[in-house]
Amino acid sequence: MLGCWLLVFCQLCGAQTSISAHANLSPATISVGQEGTYTILVKGASSVDTFPKDIEVAGLELRYRTTSRRFEISDSRSIPLFHLVYSVSAQSDGQFTIPAQTIGVGKKTFQTNAVTINVQRGAPNDLVEKPTLKIELTKNEMFVGEVVPVTLVVEIPAGSQFRPMEHPKFNPEGFALKRFELPVPGAQREGWSEYRYKGALSAISAGERTLAAAELAFSVSSPSRGILRTPFSGGWKSANYRLQTEPVQLVVKPLPTDGMPVNFQGAVGNFTMEVSASPLELRVNDPLVIDSKITGTGNFDRLTAPTMIDKGGWKLQRPREYMENRSNGLERGTAAFSQVAQPLQELQELPPLEFSFFDPVAGLYRTLRSDPIAIIVTPEAAPASRVDGKDFTTPEASVPEEELGDILAIFQRPGKLLRVDGNDAPAPIAYRAVVVISLLAVISIVSFGVSRIFRQSRRSRRQDDVDQRRLRSASEILDDLSSGGNPAKQFYTLAGELIEALTAEQGDKVADAVRDSPELSAILTQVQFYHYGTSAGKAAEGLNQSERNKIVELLSDLIKNASETPNVERAPGHEA
Repeated sequence: MLGCWLLVFCQLCGAQTSISAHANLSPATISVGQEGTYTILVKGASSVDTFPKDIEVAGLELRYRTTSRRFEISDSRSIPLFHLVYSVSAQSDGQFTIPAQTIGVGKKTFQTNAVTINVQRGAPNDLVEKPTLKIELTKNEMFVGEVVPVTLVVEIPAGSQFRPMEHPKFNPEGFALKRFELPVPGAQREGWSEYRYKGALSAISAGERTLAAAELAFSVSSPSRGILRTPFSGGWKSANYRLQTEPVQLVVKPLPTDGMPVNFQGAVGNFTMEVSASPLELRVNDPLVIDSKITGTGNFDRLTAPTMIDKGGWKLQRPREYMENRSNGLERGTAAFSQVAQPLQELQELPPLEFSFFDPVAGLYRTLRSDPIAIIVTPEAAPASRVDGKDFTTPEASVPEEELGDILAIFQRPGKLLRVDGNDAPAPIAYRAVVVISLLAVISIVSFGVSRIFRQSRRSRRQDDVDQRRLRSASEILDDLSSGGNPAKQFYTLAGELIEALTAEQGDKVADAVRDSPELSAILTQVQFYHYGTSAGKAAEGLNQSERNKIVELLSDLIKNASETPNVERAPGHEA
């Protein structure tokens, strides 16, 4: 008990020592007759017991206005912030110093810093400082697919209240943007408070890019200057703002081709892998489930299931993907995959699995490989050929004669279906009804099944006719793309159908051309964004006419090159 009390006492002492008081002015320079704001920020205390109501400084007029309280998140801890707001004005020019003030929290007292204010003669409007909006990036050079944090920072005068009117508008071309989180208070500086919107973005294609301006509409409420506080006005006035950030120049580097693994599918970040399997004892052709988890930070939209190194002796089904704690790419997340495999012969281990990704920090490709898993695969079960432990598989075997007791000899009284003299009696009406109903039920089930088969056959033939009518060539789809007027999602859907149709017409050379071209790969990436976007990774928004024309030109060149380039047979064992 004594130890518990000591622990509580130490925590209380630590809480008290973490309290600090700081004073600032906004603006630091005012004109004669203009009111400024003098704010005392008490950090670490949710309330203040004693503070100065009247501050007397020769040549200045300081009046207490109001108090405000909010919280700041730092290192996963909520820190209370208490503001004491005063108005300050002067009737003559000069430089004035507001001395340190004493703040009481509990039984402790804290001293603020002294601040200096400059008063000059001039237009008050020229000296009023306005809120600002800026964008922050951790780097100006990045790789294609690399997830980079992006932050919108709003700065308002200290002691004011920030109220967003809408979510930030930000749609940079050539980038996939993770949705901004709700604003959180940021660092404090002399006379200013900031709020931060945190998000992430990744580049879709390489080249020099201009990050478009972000826009935010918000209101700022600040203590009224020279206005009498009433129960109706509250002594506060509000102003609405709609600000934009300055464009930012970025350089997006393509992923290097040297050292690119064969099984690389576009994952960029830093990941770890876990692999497990069950059951570990099975027969040939029995199913075995392989569970794999990819954990780390990066572009989860491009993660694929690990691949088996040696597929000989195995029949593999398509992996099924499900997400666990999927993040925006900056925090650790997990992508989980499940795959069914069947051994085709007797084996003693499950081959290793590999997963490759590009590490943007080191600028290298990395390949994760799991350890082999020991399993026991026994031959398939032989068909059942024994009855009651007797072998009937050889011609020489015969059924031994057994003495079976006659129920009539054991049970002396005749049954209900036999006459007293032993002759068969007619079956009861209930028995006949059960037999008839059973036959009718079987006939009905068979008839229903046959009719259903016929209906499905007719439907399948009709669907085949519809598919034949809908089958279009790549050139026809290109005409639809060039006609214009399609929404962004439909436009990218047609682009994906064009690439599929051209691949069916020209073969593997189209797939090779798409894989080797970052611009064509970016089109397929956008198709995936529009059809498979989630709350952590939202699909890209917006598509201007210049980008449409560029995509149409790329696809037109792809059709032309595919028609002019003959198919090249691959050497045996060569993988695409």
